[in-house]
Amino acid sequence: MHEKVRVNPGRCNGCGECLVHCPKGPRIFKIVDRDDRKVCIVMDASFCLGCTSCLTRCRNAAIELWKGG
Repeated sequence: MHEKVRVNPGRCNGCGECLVHCPKGPRIFKIVDRDDRKVCIVMDASFCLGCTSCLTRCRNAAIELWKGG
């Protein structure tokens, strides 16, 4: 089992810090417009290294790691 990343859209403000600081950021994260606001979504969690860079940079605690298959 590997660590996988997910974003809570209710907490995310779309700042993009996760995208910038993740070594695989552009492969994992994307900033989109949803309900008239910007949020980050996970495009492909399979690239996640489990390094927690995105987790520690997120000011709103919108990112979490979970054990995925």
